[in-house]
Amino acid sequence: MAAVEHMASLMESMDRGESEMYESVFQRVYTAEGMAQGMAQGIEKGMAQGIEKGIAQGMAKGRAKVALSMLNDGLPLETVRKYTGFTDSEIARLKTADV
Repeated sequence: MAAVEHMASLMESMDRGESEMYESVFQRVYTAEGMAQGMAQGIEKGMAQGIEKGIAQGMAKGRAKVALSMLNDGLPLETVRKYTGFTDSEIARLKTADV
């Protein structure tokens, strides 16, 4: 904030042309800083969403592998449904999918 006050003080001592020029430069600098800050926040949010999506996909893939292992070990379909939360149709799709 001190920089803004300092700039305002300097602008008071300038003639109109100098004042307008510095105000224009000042606005461009703060606009660029705002844009950079907005971009950084957007990148951070995008990365967080990407990580969240990757974790969810990894967990779903792990659940599918567990279900297939249970089936391959001969556990009853009811047990696989109970512990994985998959429906009969989802389990049927798992059997044909490349997990």
